[in-house]
Amino acid sequence: MTEKTLTAKYLKRESHWDMTVPQYFETLEDETIKYSDLFHRQFWRHHMTLRPNSLVRLRHPLGTFDVILNVVHKVAGGLQVEFFAGRPPRGVDPYKIEAEVREEDMKLTMAPIATDGKPICKVQYTAKTKWRVLGLGGTEVQRDIGSQREAEAILINYLTSMNMRNPSDDELLAHATKKAAALAAAQKEPA
Repeated sequence: MTEKTLTAKYLKRESHWDMTVPQYFETLEDETIKYSDLFHRQFWRHHMTLRPNSLVRLRHPLGTFDVILNVVHKVAGGLQVEFFAGRPPRGVDPYKIEAEVREEDMKLTMAPIATDGKPICKVQYTAKTKWRVLGLGGTEVQRDIGSQREAEAILINYLTSMNMRNPSDDELLAHATKKAAALAAAQKEPA
């Protein structure tokens, strides 16, 4: 999984003459972005308004690559893109890198654990919202759900769409133990 993202600003239109296929151009500002980062869905999380079949040309600031990517579709947490044309880094098969990243993204990863030791993605009941599902970042996925069982099914679908799963009880216990050990070690250190 990558922590790199495309900066959160408007992409510049490359041309206005052909409005059937939106085309965008951006010279990346971060020199540490690798070619493989472009295919991670999270890289595109600030650009969810891009429509499918939009073409985005990205140029690395050091000239390492200059490629055009096609937006395939929106997925939870970002966009799925594919290599369309251009010049990938020397000696790199663009389709192989794309397939490897997609395969890595398909693996189920554990959803994060909050500071209170509970899963961030959860089902919650309040009198005002009834049953609701909270996703990553505490965002509300859906509210006014009829039963806890329906809400849990929606949570599982939400997590699966992002190739995630909630931590098991054993993983929560291991996290709490690790956190307690780190806290104990920090308290033993002399000030």
